[in-house]
Parts: sequence; structure tokens; C-alpha cells
Amino acid sequence: MNTSLGPNPLASLFNRHKHAETIHFRDSQLAIHCSRRAKEQIRRRDIPLIVEMQIYFSCLVQKRVLFHDTYEHDSTPVNDKLAVALRTVESDRCDPEHFHNHHPVQRELTSAAARKMRAKTLFIDYIDNDWVGSFSI
Repeated sequence: MNTSLGPNPLASLFNRHKHAETIHFRDSQLAIHCSRRAKEQIRRRDIPLIVEMQIYFSCLVQKRVLFHDTYEHDSTPVNDKLAVALRTVESDRCDPEHFHNHHPVQRELTSAAARKMRAKTLFIDYIDNDWVGSFSI
């Protein structure tokens, strides 16, 4: 499942129970915060969890966090159980209903401006048997 929650709604969950790690990612630093639940679920995995941070351009701009078991694009390993990726993509149409239900991707943006976009902080949680995330840029 993919979930995007906006600027930082999970921040209040990441108090004294947070598990943070900072990695070098796309020529800058990325702070990764996992809830205790998420950290435990990641530890139990046999294959790495790939977390895709997506900046999605359509009729509007949306930040999305997608969780994958397999992934066909470049990703950066955090450790043997977790990898991260950041993609800047463009929609193939501007139909609000279709956008909301399908998030169609026409192409990945590869301009110099798109490559300069950086994620600063990634929040990961595991709630009701589902991955949840948000990130800041």
C-alpha cells in the first residue's frame, strides 16, 4: 500500500521511542525515523523493504511514500533490511478523479532541477498491518 500524509503528521509519534539513522543520500543527508513498530517489522523481514519517496507532479504537486518488496529503479541501501529511493515523476493527465484513484505516471523527470530535489527527513511507521510514511524536502 502507498500512503502519503502531507508535511509531517507522524512527527508526534516519534518521541522517545523513535529510531533514527542518518545516511548520505543524493549528495546530502537523509534522516530516517522509524517508529518502534516499524523497526520491529523491518527487522522481521527476509527481504529488504524499499521505501520510495515520490514527488508527483500533476494538476498539483503531491509527496507520496510507496513501499515495495521489489523495485525496478535505483535505490540506496540503508542496511540489509531497508533501502530508500527518491523519484520525481509527472502524471500523464490532469483528471482529478483519475489522479486520486490511480496516480498515473507518464515519465520520470530527469532535468537538472528535478535531480536537485532532496529529501531531508523520512518518517516510517507500521499501523494496522500497513506501512505508513511521510517525508520532508
